[in-house]
Amino acid sequence: MKLVKKLSQRNEKGQVLVILALALVALFGFAGLAIDGTRVYEARRQNQSTADSAALTAAGVAQNVIKEAQPDIFFCGDSPTALTRIASDQGITSAQIAAKEDGIVLARYDISTNGVTSFCGTDGKRTYMDFTAKVTTTTNTTFARVIGINSLPSNAKATVRIYPYQSAAYGNAIASLSNTCGGVVFGGTSITTIIKGGVFSNSCIDGNGGPQVDVQTGKILYNTTYTPPTSAGGFLSPAPQQTTNKLADSGLVGDPKCPASGYSAPPSVGTANPGNYTGIKVNANDSLTLAPGRYCLKGNLDVGANGTLIANGVTFVFVTGSTSFNGTANLNLSAPVCPVGDKYCVPTGFTEDTKFLKGVLMYMVEGNTSTITLNGSSTNDYKGLIYAPDGYVKINGTSDSKTFNTQIIAWNVTIEGNASLSMDQISDDTFHYQSSVEVRK
Repeated sequence: MKLVKKLSQRNEKGQVLVILALALVALFGFAGLAIDGTRVYEARRQNQSTADSAALTAAGVAQNVIKEAQPDIFFCGDSPTALTRIASDQGITSAQIAAKEDGIVLARYDISTNGVTSFCGTDGKRTYMDFTAKVTTTTNTTFARVIGINSLPSNAKATVRIYPYQSAAYGNAIASLSNTCGGVVFGGTSITTIIKGGVFSNSCIDGNGGPQVDVQTGKILYNTTYTPPTSAGGFLSPAPQQTTNKLADSGLVGDPKCPASGYSAPPSVGTANPGNYTGIKVNANDSLTLAPGRYCLKGNLDVGANGTLIANGVTFVFVTGSTSFNGTANLNLSAPVCPVGDKYCVPTGFTEDTKFLKGVLMYMVEGNTSTITLNGSSTNDYKGLIYAPDGYVKINGTSDSKTFNTQIIAWNVTIEGNASLSMDQISDDTFHYQSSVEVRK
């Protein structure tokens, strides 16, 4: 019995040694995998740092190239402009230099392995450029070789988007948001010269009659159809091009924050301060001067024959109603602006909540389908964005129309009659989005 007991104890000790040996192998294996995993994690962290640095560097350089460039110069679409290519190329080169400092060579415009590329596009509101950097390295394993894993890859990618300082509707001087035809109509014998910006329609562009349209620095783009002028002498230059891009049909400018109630009787003569009115009416031969600020209207902006309205630094918000200007009215209307060089000021008469209305002259709230009619003449001057996402803008004029330092964004836009109209978007006089950089991992 004693002999059997001793043999049993020896067998048990042998089994424990085998189990202990196997456990130690497994323990060392897990420890080895943990060590290799830590090395792979560290490699990936370094790769992510390199990718982030490369993409951010590219974006910073490109942003400097395109700063304050209107999309008629910085254009992303079917045929990118020279400035777009320059911004992209310089951004790519800077990304390669940044990655090389970390010992990584990035291919140009190829992110199949190690590389950096760019993409220029639109988001329904603005033009943007993305830079994407990808870094891939391989870490040789030590302990994982025991289970047949000789190396492990480490991948990292970073994307940074830049938006330039630009006006709405991709910087076009005239833009229609309508998704059905009737978008932009040039009619009669009107003469339209657009000095800065272009023409854009979510639907059609029609030449009804013999209009002459000369876009000097931008493009004429339509989404569905283009109908050339029907009368001799009419033309649109440059030739309109079809595009797959579209504008968002709402939300291009933020909420003007007009109240639902509390509107008082309209001022008509002398001077008036910003507020909420049931309209503004200037009778024939009378004169009214408006102090800078936001004017919320539930009613028309009405100026009678030979009446004079002076409103500098003003935003008219049409909750309901529209404009009614007599053909002999005298109008001097300009949007709020900031001092030259100060893009972030709060204009006189505005607050932190409403300062984004800088550059907005007329704002027709969503749901208001009225028509804003503007009379162009030697005695009328308009400066700023005219925004009517669900409304209509119609421009009549005479042969002596003055320059409109305006941008017009509406559901439908019509320029008719014998208007001789010159449009020039001066950066200080129109609404702009601020430049920005966004990390989009």
